[in-house]
Order: sequence, then C-alpha cells, then structure tokens
Amino acid sequence: MQHGDKGQTGVSGYEIVRQEGVPVDPNGFEQVVVTCPAGKKVLGGGFVGNGAKLLTIRSFPGAGGTSWIVTVQNTDTVPLGYSGYAICANVQS
Repeated sequence: MQHGDKGQTGVSGYEIVRQEGVPVDPNGFEQVVVTCPAGKKVLGGGFVGNGAKLLTIRSFPGAGGTSWIVTVQNTDTVPLGYSGYAICANVQS
C-alpha cells in the first residue's frame, strides 16, 4: 500500500482574539479567560489596561492550550478596565 505525502508542518489561520474583562475595583483583582475558536491553539497572549496602576499578576496559557488567562490587580483609587488577548492559530505537527 502506498501513502501520500504527509504534508507540511506549520501554522495557519493566525488571529488575535480579544475578551473584555469586568472593571477592576480599587485594590481589587480580576481574571479573564480568552478562548481560541474551535480547533485552534493559543500561541501567546497578554492584556491591555486603561491605567498605569493596573498590574499583571499572572498571564499564562490555559489547560489544553486553547486559551490565555490573565489576572490583574488595580492599585489605583478608581475602577479600571482592561482586555485580555490570545494569539490563536491552526497548528499542524
């Protein structure tokens, strides 16, 4: 029996997924989970916030490699907003 070529390994379908987090109360902590579309894997991620006093506590891939999790702390005296991001793609190995 003959088999065809396996095909190339690589990445395709690159996209950035954004998930808005709930406002973070002063001296509070919040977490957002950004999930990739079905069939895609997370390559990286992070967050952007609307204040210099919004600190990253944790930023890491979720179990199964299909999401990015961000935990932030607000050290300001007013509520601050933020959004988490995941870099997602189809990954062929």
